[in-house]
Amino acid sequence: MKHILKAIAMMCLPLLGNAQSAIYNNGAFIHISNGAIVQANGELTNNAGSSLSNDGELTITGNVTNSQVMSNAGSGTLKLTGTSTQNISGVSPLLVNHITFNNAGTSLVNSIKIYGESNFINGIIVASDTNKPVCYANTGSLSITNPPTKFSHVNGYVVKEGIGSFEYPVGNGTRYQKVGVNLSANSSGMRVKYYGTDAGTGNFGTSGTSGTPLINYNNLEYWEIIPQTTATGNVTIYWDNFNNTSTPLYGLSRVAHKVGSSWLNEGTFAAGNASSGYVVSNPISSWDKFTLGRIDQVGLPINIQLNLSLYLEGYYNGSNSMRPVLLNQGQGADPTITDTITVELHPEISPNNVATTAQAILHTNGNAQCLFTVNPGNYYIVIKHRNSVETWSANPIEFTGALVAYNYSAASNTAFGNNQIEVEPGIFAIHSGDINEDENVDLLDASFIENDINIFQYGYYSTDINGDGNVDLLDAPIVENNINSFVFSNHP
Repeated sequence: MKHILKAIAMMCLPLLGNAQSAIYNNGAFIHISNGAIVQANGELTNNAGSSLSNDGELTITGNVTNSQVMSNAGSGTLKLTGTSTQNISGVSPLLVNHITFNNAGTSLVNSIKIYGESNFINGIIVASDTNKPVCYANTGSLSITNPPTKFSHVNGYVVKEGIGSFEYPVGNGTRYQKVGVNLSANSSGMRVKYYGTDAGTGNFGTSGTSGTPLINYNNLEYWEIIPQTTATGNVTIYWDNFNNTSTPLYGLSRVAHKVGSSWLNEGTFAAGNASSGYVVSNPISSWDKFTLGRIDQVGLPINIQLNLSLYLEGYYNGSNSMRPVLLNQGQGADPTITDTITVELHPEISPNNVATTAQAILHTNGNAQCLFTVNPGNYYIVIKHRNSVETWSANPIEFTGALVAYNYSAASNTAFGNNQIEVEPGIFAIHSGDINEDENVDLLDASFIENDINIFQYGYYSTDINGDGNVDLLDAPIVENNINSFVFSNHP
């Protein structure tokens, strides 16, 4: 059987569904051509002096031994499908293009280098020797269709060559605990291993890329991230519900870096929520042990972007859109802008105080965006506008990550006291008509409109309730309805 395979392979003929008990190459030239499918229900041995080139699909159920220096990986796929652990051994690294792990497990007695895509379906890959890792060439990647999971990942060392972003498919054999590295320089490969243990205690130093000292670090896990020679880039540490010292203020999380006897803060800002998320470091060129750290909340303002979605009753024009009021009132030329609003943050523990204020452009689609520099914590979001009722968020919102989003328009109960009006089915808006901004819509506001109607005002006026550029009888009904409904600002 072996001689038959050798003869066919040397002629480079496509082998469709050719099942062999084993493939033993002892000095021959085996080429699996494009489109060919070869399966060995046993071992693959490629001895010194042999040549193995795979441009098709090669499935192996047994051990793989390579003792010949391979000149290239070919363009094909190697599938490991054994029902017991498959060993990768030999004296020379096994080069593959695409590889699929779908077996009972893989043990690296020799290294494997992946030039294409790696598919993780089933089976843990054990790579316990620093000199015999799972190595990804600069072209190597993880499959999007079959990404690493707790059922299939690398328990041991992974090396990635080249620059750019890469999520290392590492874990401890029962949990997949990835770490990300984005390199701008990488001279000869970055090696990573995950440890589900304490990296060791140390003092909290101030010589990291962020001078703010940490106050603790995660003593349940860490990642050893070490270049083969030198490298520069960012580290991304992820958190989830496993091996984490949890904190409700996840935005205080930072990348913790163990250097000698010190834990250093490498920055920067976290994104996610209390159960999952990530934090990205500043660029670094010194490497070793990394995990999730935390900084102190007190006296530490951070930059937080707030994305809002809201509508103003008078300006609402149907179909999830408002009028381009500033354009109508002669104050601009952008048809996507409605008006400006003031956004305040009020601390949960002292809601009568204003922690910070920002101006935001409210677009016709209801979106507004603003940036705050604020101490991490919980805050009410307060919306103010020149002819609308001051409206608060229903509850304090956690401001601890780099990004916070809040949607007033989805339901009346997103506003404190359900203080919104339904302008079309399922769409809610902030009440209009508080022209003098005294937190009530009353007869004083109606008098302002009446006066401006009588003198035919047009342009940039708060009394233009519907935002069409004129103060006229069309502006009065909304104010009258809100007076009759006793509309006023609700807040703690």
